[in-house]
Amino acid sequence: MFPRMRIEQEQISRCDEPTMALRRNPQRECRTEKTRPPVTTIKTEAITIMSSKITQSERGGKERHGRCRKTSLGTTKIRQLNARALQDPRILINPPFPFFQLPREIRDQVYSYLVVPQRSHRAPVIEAATILKDRKKRVTTQTARERLNRQRVSSGIRPVCARTTISEPIVHLNLLRVSHRMYCEVSDYLYSSNRFAVSLCKLPSTAIEIPDGWDLSRVKRLQLELQLKDSPRMNSYIDWTPFFSKFSALRVLHILPTFHPRYYDWAHTELCDWRTTHYVHKAFFRELLAAIPSHVDLRLGSSLDLTDEMELQGRIPVSRTLIVDMYAELGMRKA
Repeated sequence: MFPRMRIEQEQISRCDEPTMALRRNPQRECRTEKTRPPVTTIKTEAITIMSSKITQSERGGKERHGRCRKTSLGTTKIRQLNARALQDPRILINPPFPFFQLPREIRDQVYSYLVVPQRSHRAPVIEAATILKDRKKRVTTQTARERLNRQRVSSGIRPVCARTTISEPIVHLNLLRVSHRMYCEVSDYLYSSNRFAVSLCKLPSTAIEIPDGWDLSRVKRLQLELQLKDSPRMNSYIDWTPFFSKFSALRVLHILPTFHPRYYDWAHTELCDWRTTHYVHKAFFRELLAAIPSHVDLRLGSSLDLTDEMELQGRIPVSRTLIVDMYAELGMRKA
């Protein structure tokens, strides 16, 4: 009798061990008595417990693997699109705005804010003297800084760095580098909507200083300042025909005679009255008016409308009374 009771107690204790082992983790649910496999030995009991743990760990690992696989697939797809976009520029994730599908009138309005100087009190004028002066100032500043840095380095002092200042350009010429079609449209609007101002300060020579990139053959509106000197320094034949041949597309010409700052004391006395003007100056204006093409709309002297005037490089403009008298004698146009 005693051996039989011992066997039953051992079987009861063995059956309770897996149930107690599963209940140690509160996150897991114990199996019901109906679905629990029969346990006969301790060896099979250990295998059953291990198999249940492996099944749940495999299930969680598959879920994690599925999520990681979805993430890796999405990342791989994005990388493939980026690689294709780099290889073929036509394939873009974010396509650009179809700018050239807009009407030409709207595109011209966009160009008017980019390649036309926005000045409320003046007409759109691009002055060569101002651009050259600013460029010369930057070159002078850079040269002085380099000379100072060489002195500082030789003395064992840290060199001076240039300030990074961002200034608003007169016109945004970077649009000319976008495409060939953009270059054609922007350049046409640039030369047709702006007045280009040039100052002649080396008379009797008609050589002009202009910024790099100016195409004089496409300029349609020109403002020309003539800095007059005294008669001995202008006593030379001036051939204006090659000068105006450079402006083949010229339609509007505005001439502003001024006095050269260095020779104002002599030139002012010779150009105060047309009747007493020196014959050298009369020959100068005669050759000038004869060389201007007939299809060009000509304006002479400064007008009361100051919004159309350029920034003069000379001292003061010549009297308008003298210009009217000069044109009445030499010209066939309306001054």
